[in-house]
Amino acid sequence: MFSVIPTDQYQYKYLEETTFTNNGAEVAEGSAFGESALAFTEQTENIRKFGVSIPVTEELLADVATVNGYLDSRLRTMLQLRLDSQLLNGNGTAPNIRGILNKSGINTFDYATYTGNLKRIGQIYQAITEIRKDAFLEPDAILMHPSDWNDVVTEVNAVTTSGALNPLFVGAGMFNGAPTSSMWGVKVVPTTALSAGTALVGVFGGGLASHIISRAGMEVAMSDSHSDFFTKDKVMMKASMRLGFAIYRATAFCSITNF
Repeated sequence: MFSVIPTDQYQYKYLEETTFTNNGAEVAEGSAFGESALAFTEQTENIRKFGVSIPVTEELLADVATVNGYLDSRLRTMLQLRLDSQLLNGNGTAPNIRGILNKSGINTFDYATYTGNLKRIGQIYQAITEIRKDAFLEPDAILMHPSDWNDVVTEVNAVTTSGALNPLFVGAGMFNGAPTSSMWGVKVVPTTALSAGTALVGVFGGGLASHIISRAGMEVAMSDSHSDFFTKDKVMMKASMRLGFAIYRATAFCSITNF
């Protein structure tokens, strides 16, 4: 979902817009233009290493033709899952990167205090509106735990006059074929990288609000030069990558707690 840019440095420096003062206005003949202001704060994101390893016997590698590719795939998946979690939840304390939910300046709502009639889908629309008015950007995705998405899709509202239960959320084609998960025209991404009870709306792609900074792509290697593996005919497979995460516009994201 995030755009990726390369770097050959161990740090990534960027400017975060922290002040936007717009004094654009109509001007009478001979009058001075209004003076606007933009203020930027220099930020530095360190490039961090992600890694995972798994031992395997040489017999298994020799006897099962597909095991090398299988383990390669599983190591990449393990590392990608960890990266997903860090991009959202990382606390910024080395060697962690700082994820969106721990970025100062993002908007947030507590669903426990929401009073609208549309329940969860109404709270999501409020988050979309918050991003539109604060960041002047259009959200491109809504992230939530699969269990929360289940609650959204199946939530009903009682019709007081008849006692009937009407669904709050009905998507086009929902009950036939394989409909794309979306809400208010925005893609929904169910993911276990978010804990149940937290949703995140934001501008994830295009580099408008954030970038993954890649120092080294994912690499997979193996060696018997580990502990006593040489005498035991075992090898250690490992996968690693180096990257950072820069968030330029915190107001392009809005979290919802107690969802």
